[in-house]
Formats: sequence, structure tokens, C-alpha cells
Amino acid sequence: MILFASFLGAKEIDFVGFDGPEAIFQGDHAFQPGKTTLPSSYGTLSQQRVIENWKRQSDYFWDYTLKLFPNVKYTNLGGGDHYHEKIR
Repeated sequence: MILFASFLGAKEIDFVGFDGPEAIFQGDHAFQPGKTTLPSSYGTLSQQRVIENWKRQSDYFWDYTLKLFPNVKYTNLGGGDHYHEKIR
């Protein structure tokens, strides 16, 4: 939805729900309280490896997005700020 809004020409985009896996590890899932499982694509990775992978994917996303839309202001209204360092 962030990319969709960017392609539609939004100049400022506020978003939530892009927090990272830490809350899920603790069972603080927005739609399923107590859920502690990640998507099956993470297989048997350790929590540290999942966090590293999530960070790398977030960096790829923001590198791509900011290259395409350098004049859009993105604001994270949720958690996981360390996954959005590139937009500050």
C-alpha cells in the first residue's frame, strides 16, 4: 500500500503495521493476540536470523522506494523504528 500510494502521487504517506517480528515473538500480534508464529517461509531460523533477514528486507524496500520516490515524505506511526531508519 505504501508503494501504491506513492505511485498515485501522494506527497506524504503515514503508515502502521510494518513493525517487524519482535512483537510476534512476544505474542503481541495485532490480529491474533497470543500468536507467536511467523510465516512458514522463515522455517526454522533463529529469532536473531529472522530479525537480520527482516532488517535486510526492510532496507531493500526503502532503498527501492526512496529511489523511485525521493520527494515523498514517509512517516511510521507504529513500532519498529529501527526498520525504517532510511526514511528519517
